[in-house]
Amino acid sequence: MRVLFTTQPGIGMFHPLVPFAHALEAAGHEVTVACADCFRPDVEATGLVALPAGIDWRNDLMTQSFPDAPPPGPARMPWINALWRYTTARAMVPDLLAIAERWRPDLFVREGLEYGGYLTAELLGVPHASAGAHWFPLLAPQLVPLDAARGELGLPPDPTGEQLYRYLNLAPMPPRWIAPDEEAPPTTHFIRPPSPGAGDGPAGLADMPSGRPLVHVTLGTTEVTRTPGLY
Repeated sequence: MRVLFTTQPGIGMFHPLVPFAHALEAAGHEVTVACADCFRPDVEATGLVALPAGIDWRNDLMTQSFPDAPPPGPARMPWINALWRYTTARAMVPDLLAIAERWRPDLFVREGLEYGGYLTAELLGVPHASAGAHWFPLLAPQLVPLDAARGELGLPPDPTGEQLYRYLNLAPMPPRWIAPDEEAPPTTHFIRPPSPGAGDGPAGLADMPSGRPLVHVTLGTTEVTRTPGLY
């Protein structure tokens, strides 16, 4: 089986896909990752094959990549919503169609904020899955840009986003992370991330006493460096 992974060009978005990609390779399947050209070294550093697709940009350099981005404030979030669910997704489709023409993937796997793989798979009638660090329950206004992209590509409307997770949604997180007022897609499977191997992780981790709880605390992947002093 050939599996085409798609990701936005951000470390925190891509790295949760890596265990899934390596597991597929270990099972004998072929794996390729489509991403922004400048992000290919990050993908290749994990041992995976990368092909360029979509706009050439990096999430940690968002304002440099998109100088017209509104400053932080009320206008910023609608702009980001359109960036994720229209601008970058729509730009991925032509390149993904070209890759699919050459490589003939049997399955698309996207991370939670990459929608070009979903749109391309829908066009080709190929199954698609969502995997990674998170899934996003979307409100109707958030789906408007994505539905506009569907319309431009000749796909039928999907104003409620039912097609996003219709095949499979892999969530490597505890079910309790879902808020009480949210509902996971019916295709969701909660998966425990693989435990670190010997020598993996920060120095000294392997020497910690066994049987004691280990808590991992993070402020995210880009906000601390992008807005110094915020925390």
